[in-house]
Amino acid sequence: FGSSAALIFVPSPNRSSHIMKLACCMTLGASAAIPNVKLNNGVEMPLISLGTWQYNSSVAEDTVKLGIKVGFNHIDTANNYKNQDGVGRALAGLDRKSYFLTTKVPAPTTTKYYDE
Repeated sequence: FGSSAALIFVPSPNRSSHIMKLACCMTLGASAAIPNVKLNNGVEMPLISLGTWQYNSSVAEDTVKLGIKVGFNHIDTANNYKNQDGVGRALAGLDRKSYFLTTKVPAPTTTKYYDE
């Protein structure tokens, strides 16, 4: 990847359409290593992740399984996506050191400041 390269993946609620789009990325995943960035704690994090937003659990599971097969090793999810069980099933049995998992947590419903 060059410094200006980007992979944009548009989610589709239709499972077969989504899998078809991801399969088109197979050449990219198979032919190029995803670059990493070294974090302050020394951990290497892949710069490109496979997102799971707007996917139900079964589509998220299928997508993550296929993504891992084609070379993605960074999976992005969030509590509010409500598809963690599918992501978890897709990653079950894999060596935990073989992938990087990022997530987001919802903000609290009330804001409380430390000086209160």
